[in-house]
Amino acid sequence: MVSFCPNDGTLLMPKKENGKSQLICRKCGYKTEATDNKKYRIVVKIPHTPKDKTIVLEEDLERKYEIDEDEREELKRQALEYYAEEGET
Repeated sequence: MVSFCPNDGTLLMPKKENGKSQLICRKCGYKTEATDNKKYRIVVKIPHTPKDKTIVLEEDLERKYEIDEDEREELKRQALEYYAEEGET
């Protein structure tokens, strides 16, 4: 059952006070005792589309940039060759 505040029409939210269920207006503070014996709970459903899904990828960034001495020398050689060729043209 949905209840609204008689003062301003705001939805009354359930809250336990002193072991009893109360319905409270968040706008004006109006309170009333919940007359139903049902349990009140707030449910918010958020629809998600496949576009909303998030993919999380983890990568060890430290290992990505680790190179051994041979690789370092090869990269240095390639860089020197590239700049030597650029200087010739």
